[in-house]
Amino acid sequence: MIETTISGTGNINGVEVTDVVTYWSRPSVGDRNVFYAEGQDVILTKEGEMASWNGYGIGRYNNRSREDRGSVLFSSKSDGKLVSINNMVGVFEYEADENGNTVGKIWEWK
Repeated sequence: MIETTISGTGNINGVEVTDVVTYWSRPSVGDRNVFYAEGQDVILTKEGEMASWNGYGIGRYNNRSREDRGSVLFSSKSDGKLVSINNMVGVFEYEADENGNTVGKIWEWK
């Protein structure tokens, strides 16, 4: 099992955020290039508003990069800028290359 923590910046519905994700992954039975992953995220606005998500996905190694796909469940207890994501379900794509460059996107699943 591998545990990883990453941080980054992004935009949620026009709001600039910083997030910290911690996830673990383990190889799939029968295919060591496929990984099952679970993670948690803490999202913060510049004003200190907080939200989070729990996520689940499958990762695959593709040459020298890893591509993960899955879903996330959002939670926000505030009534501020992040209230629109409370109880939202999202689907995501995340890619990381051998140099540590990453790109991640989450779309609302309606």
